[in-house]
Parts: sequence; structure tokens; C-alpha cells
Amino acid sequence: MESKFLIWLDILGFENLAKEVAANSKVSERKVREDFINVITEKTQEGKRRDEILGYKYAESDDWLIVLDSLDLVFKTIMCILDHSTGYKEHEKIPLEIVIGTAKYDRWTKFEDSSLIIEKSTIEFLKKAVPKKYRDWFKKNNHKSITSSFVAITESAYQSMEPYDKEFWKKIEPLGDTKAEPFYIANLTSLLKRGCVLQFLEKIDKESTSGYRRIERIFVAPEGFEEIKETLEKDNFVFIVGDPEIGKTYTATRMLWEYFLQGYEPIWNSGSETQDRAFIRKKLRECSFKPRSVTYFEDPFGKTIFEDSEELRRTIDYIICKIQNLDAKAIVTSREEVFNQFLKEKLSQKDLKALTVEMRLKKPSYDIKKMIEILTQWATEFECKWLQDEALKTFVILQASKKLTTPLSLRDFALSSKKQFRSEPT
Repeated sequence: MESKFLIWLDILGFENLAKEVAANSKVSERKVREDFINVITEKTQEGKRRDEILGYKYAESDDWLIVLDSLDLVFKTIMCILDHSTGYKEHEKIPLEIVIGTAKYDRWTKFEDSSLIIEKSTIEFLKKAVPKKYRDWFKKNNHKSITSSFVAITESAYQSMEPYDKEFWKKIEPLGDTKAEPFYIANLTSLLKRGCVLQFLEKIDKESTSGYRRIERIFVAPEGFEEIKETLEKDNFVFIVGDPEIGKTYTATRMLWEYFLQGYEPIWNSGSETQDRAFIRKKLRECSFKPRSVTYFEDPFGKTIFEDSEELRRTIDYIICKIQNLDAKAIVTSREEVFNQFLKEKLSQKDLKALTVEMRLKKPSYDIKKMIEILTQWATEFECKWLQDEALKTFVILQASKKLTTPLSLRDFALSSKKQFRSEPT
């Protein structure tokens, strides 16, 4: 048997809503119902075409059942479905009641049409009747019926979530039935942001399992972060320069994320390989900056040693001057010794120090308090066993903060220690 995630969604107050929209728009109720159903059906079909949805069943009324492989895809799918427009003034958004659950299916299950809804696991999920239980709870506690979209999750699906994903859910105890299992209601803004992160990772060509999957949640600002933001805002260009593993790339990615939230297109030009860096230098020289974009150029001057490019050394002034007149942003990261060699050999006259923010170990970009916060955040993400014992937690944090000096080393330690230190040290 294989575990899958289910999304059930229904149009909230469908009949009355159709009457209200029809009266305001001078079209028939039938046409309104048809349009609303088509909007949601098209959104589910988009996910199917992207191979993100395993299958779905439209009940030929006003509800849908969707099957997915992971919670990440659940969050992304819900975000995409809620991001719709009906075309009806003052009713652009359809109020939806959405429930997330889990189910087990054998390997031969067909996730299409009637084959899905006759499965025992599907029936058990639907019998939980979570939407009605929440409507009843909401009405009793707020003295009115709910009229806006909500997302609920069953107990089993909630328990399968990672710690940080559990933060934006509120536990609800059903009314009356003491044997009914609790369920949880999402903070919709936080849930949509989680889906937004997955969209962001896709745009910068990073897997949802990468080290950047929690960029909206796991981040401790280094000294100089406000200076980075101010320089980028004022001059549209910033150099982030510093020691290896100090967090230059992660900080640059956080800046991409923050501008993505403002509507900018994030672009990451990787500098991992020699040929990649040659391509980056070419892109810089060409001043290939898209309007309303924020572009990250990773290590264009060389990864560990300076890689000469006379044309870039000649044109850096022109590049910076040009972007300052565009609605675009550019971030460049470099190791300090490589960047200093570039400064020494550049053939332009502009002083680049004003556009440079340094991240260092000796003049620490992260004090001990920030280092502990970084370790604790990653330990929570990886569900490290040593977090569960206060004495053990204190011991591990003390030892790690003495021996580890960079954010990357703290993350790697948290990952490697997730199943270690099960008992208090002697």
C-alpha cells in the first residue's frame, strides 16, 4: 500500500452565491454556476498537465477530489487553485472549502473518475465530513456562517507534516461528538506563502528538497544585511564579498526571495563550474537585465582563484551605470581574496567599495546568539532528537557553537546529528 495525499474542495454556498452573482451581473444562475465550475476544473487540469496531480474526480456538482504524492505539491496546488479570477466584478474569487487528508492505496489503483471514489481509503476520508464540522464550529463561535475560503487538514495529514509546516494550523475540536478526531484550520496567508516558496524554487531551478526550501522561514540576518538591502534598493547593484561558507549564497537567495514577493522575476546564474562562470561574465558584459528582474551572479570572478577577464575588467563601470537606470536588480557574490584581485587588476576607474558589503569570520557577521539561532532553526527543520532533552540540547549547542564557525557548518551538523545524541551525555 502506498500513502497519498488527498484534497477535497467544494464551492462554499454555491447555490446562493450563483443567485447573488446572477442578480448583479445580469446573466443566468446556470451560466454563473457553469463558469465557476469551469474555473476550478481548469485549475485542476493545469496541475494534471504539469504532472503534479496524479488524478482527480469532478463529481459533476460543485466538488472535486484530487490525489497527490507529497505535501509540497498539496500546498502548491492549493495556492494555484486559489489564484484564480472568475471575471465577475466584486466576485473575482470563488469561496472554497478545502480539506487535506491522507489515504493508502495499492499499486494498481486508478486515480481517475469513479475508480477513485469507490476506493475504501477515499470513502473513509470523505466520511470524516470535516467541512460541515468546521462550519458548525465557526457558526457557534462567531455567531454567523463562514463565507470565505478555508483550508482544513485531518489529524493524520497534520501529523505527517514537518515542524515548521505545523506552525500555521489551529487545532479544532468538533462540537458534540467526543469520539470525533480533531482537525486543523490553516492560516491562509501562511499556507499560500508556503506554496509561493515552492513556486520560487522552481523559478531559480532548485529542488523542493534543496537547502533553500525554507528560505522564507530559516534565515538569520547577518551583520550588514540592512546595508545589502539599502545598496540594492539605491543603486540596483551590490557585491556580497566574504569568507567561504559564511552564507553569501544563502543571503543572496534570501534577497531574491524578498524581491520575488515584490513581483520581481528571480534569476540565478550558477557559478559552480568553470563554463558557468564564463557564461556569467558574458551575461554581465552584455548587461542582460530583464525589466522587473533580480539577477544573482554567483562567483563571476572565480570560485577559489581569480579567473581573468579583461573585457569584464574594462566594462564593469558601464554595467553598473546602466543598471542604475533600469527597473532591475543585480547581486554578485565572491570570495574576498578573489574579489580583491579583481579590484587590483580592473581597468576601470570607479570605486566599487561603495557597492560592496563584506561578510566575515574575524569581524563576525554572526555573533554567538545568531549562530545558536541558526543551529536551532536547522535542528528544528531536521527534527533532531537532541532538541527533545533540555540538558542535552544545552550541551550540544554549547559544543557546536565552540567548534563550528560558519552557517553552513551548523546546517551540516544539524543534518548529520538528527538521529544522534539520544541520551544525556556523561
